[in-house]
Amino acid sequence: MRSNNIPDDVAALIAAAPAMPPKTPKTNKTSPVPSRPSSSTASSIISGVGLALVYALVACLSGMAIKPTAESYAKQRRFVTDASHEPKTPLSVINANTEVIEMTDGESEWTKGIHEQVARMAQLTERLVFLAKMDEGGELDMEDCDLSELAKRAIAEAHHGKALCTTNGIDTITFGIVLRP
Repeated sequence: MRSNNIPDDVAALIAAAPAMPPKTPKTNKTSPVPSRPSSSTASSIISGVGLALVYALVACLSGMAIKPTAESYAKQRRFVTDASHEPKTPLSVINANTEVIEMTDGESEWTKGIHEQVARMAQLTERLVFLAKMDEGGELDMEDCDLSELAKRAIAEAHHGKALCTTNGIDTITFGIVLRP
């Protein structure tokens, strides 16, 4: 008996067996079967298609959600442009009628007030036109200005020119603000 506990007759049988070639799987060479993609490749493709569908859905829905806002903004811009041009004709008519009254009856406190208010409305109209142009992408013209002079004019306009007086070359306001040139 051998040392590895295999009986002699079994060992003789194993030794007498012819050597067999290794077993190979049989394949059908006439009709190859396409290999399936791996499960990770298939899930990647499905994920990509799903992501594209979600993106398309979000794009459609967001376009529908923003459409009313865009239309409202366009209407607002049209309104501002129209509203800024509308008052020009009536203001011109009011101004012309006031001048006719002044020619026939002479200048009065009332006609002066009408001219002042027409001038204010004309300035407001010009500002609206300016804002409409800026909203449409117009360019802003910059220029140097004297802030002291602007402040004096603003205060004079706010008090209708009556509160400003000059004493010893210093412009003062009756309620205590002092502006120096």
